Amino acid sequence: MTALIPTISYDVLYSNLQETADWLESIGVSIKKRRRFTRVLKLTRLASEQYKSKSLEKLTQYAERHIVENALVQALEFREVFNTCHEAPLSESLLNKIREAMSGPLLDTDESSEDGSNRFRNTLFEFRVCNRLRKAGIDAHTAEDIDFVFNSSPYNIQCKRPVSASAVRNRLIEAREQIRTAKQNNKKTFGIVAISLDKISGIDGQFLTAPDEASVHTESSKIVERFVKENESFWDNICQNLVIWIFCFISYYAKIKTKNLLTAVFFMGAWEPAWIVKAENRHTRNIQKMGQQLKESDPLTMTMEQ
Repeated sequence: MTALIPTISYDVLYSNLQETADWLESIGVSIKKRRRFTRVLKLTRLASEQYKSKSLEKLTQYAERHIVENALVQALEFREVFNTCHEAPLSESLLNKIREAMSGPLLDTDESSEDGSNRFRNTLFEFRVCNRLRKAGIDAHTAEDIDFVFNSSPYNIQCKRPVSASAVRNRLIEAREQIRTAKQNNKKTFGIVAISLDKISGIDGQFLTAPDEASVHTESSKIVERFVKENESFWDNICQNLVIWIFCFISYYAKIKTKNLLTAVFFMGAWEPAWIVKAENRHTRNIQKMGQQLKESDPLTMTMEQ
């Protein structure tokens, strides 16, 4: 039976991140100025070396265990920026976004909306959403926003990472108005909102212990379903004629008991507003087709060898 969650070795993880570092330098993004990235690179290299010598426990000489595990997962996330951009035309706007995504505090528990330090992971989230679409065969690009054309229809995605449950509505209204602006530039454009639940799921910075691989997906689905149920009536009221889809993403770390492996989860659920369900037009058909492509594409969930 094929495993539900693919496994990546420390060697490949480090090799991928080193390739990302070389690419960043080649496009003028100095990693020496990005302390977060350089620390993740160092801890990933040490994990690779210590695994070869069968002495992973020595990693705690360099950082606390939760910091090491956090860095290993971030190595996967940084790679998604490379996957999204390494063949894209590099405007100054996109270069600035790349610089921002590689910066910020090492731990997400240290970021804050008050001092603006959450903007770094906000930008990284946008790259991750874009990469998720590209893995599904959707030709999405992010320079200012995420834009793509599907079956001759243009779409604009606004990404939001609310810091609290009370901020969800304001962020969605903000996204709707940004989509309205995009529609003024192209009347055929419709919008999608991608919301990160990381800060409002109740498991931010924590590990979820799961009995097996399937349980990781089951628990993720439950978190998204609860969030949708709490918000869908409000969403229906403000989405009409502008927003055709809301993506709900959740990322966290898990330990699978049957494997005793560190697992990085990036789960996506989707919600369709009532107006688009009733419309039965090309956007409804596009949603169905895109949804199938997203479902069939490889999950952005990885386990690390132990």
